[in-house]
Amino acid sequence: MTTRTKYKQGDVFNYWTLIYYDKASGKWMAKCVCGKEKLVYSCHLASGKSISCSCIGKSTHKMTKTPEYRSWNGAKMRCISPSNDRYASYGGRGITMCATWLNSFEQFFKDMGNRPAGTSLDRIDNNGNYSKENCRWATPKEQMRNRRMHEKYGVSITELAEKLNIPYGRIQTRLQRGWSLEDATTVGLVQGKKGFNKRGDL
Repeated sequence: MTTRTKYKQGDVFNYWTLIYYDKASGKWMAKCVCGKEKLVYSCHLASGKSISCSCIGKSTHKMTKTPEYRSWNGAKMRCISPSNDRYASYGGRGITMCATWLNSFEQFFKDMGNRPAGTSLDRIDNNGNYSKENCRWATPKEQMRNRRMHEKYGVSITELAEKLNIPYGRIQTRLQRGWSLEDATTVGLVQGKKGFNKRGDL
């Protein structure tokens, strides 16, 4: 399969978006997220050897084929690339990626660690940005529960924890054990102070 038929105009590789295939050079003319255009070999795009015009930097971690990298790159493209088919639901409505992650997969991996099987990158607050404080590896079931929280109460667990001054993990654990939201945010807690109920449950 030739390079020209394997890839197509509009395909996104890291910070590059393909514009057209240049027969003379055997390269793709690609546009960087910063706006600069440059001829790039397709093999360099696919391997991650070239991720931008150099405004971001080159990949040195050799993890471009890992699930962690795919999650990071997918989230990033949804936030910064208007050509991404999901941009409207993310970058288009103001969702961004924190600067430390945007410029460094290594930092993202340091903060998030290995992606457990059956999980994907999830924003705890669906209206919040991609950052260490607002992201986790979550199963589809956990993500659905988080969305239902928003639909039913109009807030996320994170927002409730901050508003009520209760540890996020405590509310999450109680809800996972089947507690009602009211009990999860009131039992054993006095005037917003952190504490335990009589059974010793978190």
